[in-house]
Amino acid sequence: IYSMRSPKLSKETKMSIAKECIEKGKNYKDICTKYGVKYPNLYSWVIKYEKKQITSEINSASSEKERYEILLKLKNKEIEL
Repeated sequence: IYSMRSPKLSKETKMSIAKECIEKGKNYKDICTKYGVKYPNLYSWVIKYEKKQITSEINSASSEKERYEILLKLKNKEIEL
């Protein structure tokens, strides 16, 4: 299941697949099977997607306080892991 040859996908498609994986509770096996992608690739896309979301959220914060709260939330999330 995880050793399938991955198709060539656009960056947008990879991010869309990563988003779906996150929304479905990070069920990597089902998403890999559905799209015919390798587990390490999907895992990498999910990490990149999450980082992109965090960066986007920080950049869109209108005040220093909002940025601090976002970073604090991220720090607490890391501690939970």
